[in-house]
Amino acid sequence: MTAATENPGARMYQEFLGVHAILRRGTELVVKAFERLGDGDEVSVKELIDTTQWLIDFTHHHHESEDELFWPVLHGLFPESVASFDTLNEEHAELDRELGGLSRAVELLTAANEAGEQIGDAAVTEAAQVGTAAARKVRDILASHLDTEEPVVRDLFPGVPGAEIDRLRTAITAGNPKSGGHLVYGLLEDPDLAEGYDELTASFPPPFRAHRLQLLQMYVDSKKALGLAAR
Repeated sequence: MTAATENPGARMYQEFLGVHAILRRGTELVVKAFERLGDGDEVSVKELIDTTQWLIDFTHHHHESEDELFWPVLHGLFPESVASFDTLNEEHAELDRELGGLSRAVELLTAANEAGEQIGDAAVTEAAQVGTAAARKVRDILASHLDTEEPVVRDLFPGVPGAEIDRLRTAITAGNPKSGGHLVYGLLEDPDLAEGYDELTASFPPPFRAHRLQLLQMYVDSKKALGLAAR
């Protein structure tokens, strides 16, 4: 632990930055994969469905954790900051609407896949168009939201008692999506180690950390299946 993160709240902020890196990089990954599919490139439709659904679930979980766990604590400790959280809640609602568009793209792509449609067929092309537009909106709105959110929590987290930080971390970990571990590790390390990497990965369960190399290989395989391998 560095001097900068000896404070439990400051350490939690670094963990937030790690999660935010996963979100930023994950949305960009999905955008690029849908674009490749729309261009008629070889993309595993099944892999794209699974990756997009994971991103939707991961994003929802993070924002539900903030709305239901973090914000009430910060409201109570720092009532003068309520207006800032009202703005963040409004942005969460906007993001949820756009995630609904991405879910629609998953539904279209799933139906096309189950019908045996191939890349270049009308149904797959339509799903790719809907997915590309929705993923771009999610990426852009999320990036703006995180840029707004980070300065707010950076200033407040150090003032949260350590016992509260421990309780919040435990609650978040218990509700984490159980799938997509390869995406979590891969996005934290690709293209380089994200800020907050050490703090976030230190909070992972030991069995999860023990499988890091296997998960990273799964991530490489996933990127290849999405048509995003290095050329």
